[in-house]
Amino acid sequence: MGSEMCIRDRAFTVQKNVKGENIVLIDDIYTTGSTLDEAARVLKKAGAENVYFLTVSMSSENENVPKILKH
Repeated sequence: MGSEMCIRDRAFTVQKNVKGENIVLIDDIYTTGSTLDEAARVLKKAGAENVYFLTVSMSSENENVPKILKH
């Protein structure tokens, strides 16, 4: 396989060879985590070594948010 590759899976497409790469995803808000989970799954399927994520904020509707942060 050359340096170019395209892997499409549901809503996400990997258009670059990411085999062995460490990738950071940045999202504006973390609600259920499904967007980041799906993107990470596709990147790992395409060969990414590690996928990390950063979010700017977290929804207070998320059950994983400590109660003190919901006040």
